[in-house]
Amino acid sequence: MSLVGIDFEMANGTRGSLCAYGLAYEDGTTEHAVLALHPEFGGEQERGRWHHISPAVTAFGLGPDALYRRLKALPADTTLVAHDAKIDKRELYGWYSMWGLEPIDFEWIDSLGIARREYGKTAKIGIAAMAERMGITVRPHHPGDDARVALEIVHRYGVDKAPQKG
Repeated sequence: MSLVGIDFEMANGTRGSLCAYGLAYEDGTTEHAVLALHPEFGGEQERGRWHHISPAVTAFGLGPDALYRRLKALPADTTLVAHDAKIDKRELYGWYSMWGLEPIDFEWIDSLGIARREYGKTAKIGIAAMAERMGITVRPHHPGDDARVALEIVHRYGVDKAPQKG
């Protein structure tokens, strides 16, 4: 099984309005890129105050083929690791639908669930808190860094149950 950390930044509340992605690989490399919003269905860039991705930047973002090619190129045994996987999975499937792309199904591991198992429901277990616990420096709302932290949680704490298909 190949593990790949994944994280998205969303432009607004429209399902699938991905404006950036990050991928983290087991060899320690990461990648991230800004994505263009769908011109008809993607809505406006409204969440720039959190992730500092402006409408001007998304206007020159990569088209859907860039991320889609990256996902298609992953090994067949790839399991995606996301911090709150149900949200990232929902947004990815919304993005597929928005752009009319055939969904690529992956197994998923939820690193948030692993952190909750380790530290309890009342502990601070968001990406920034977990990065601090593990001594990892991250930039706020940076999808490459966030994907790296999600993957590191799995490496340090293990998996709490079988990956979920979808």
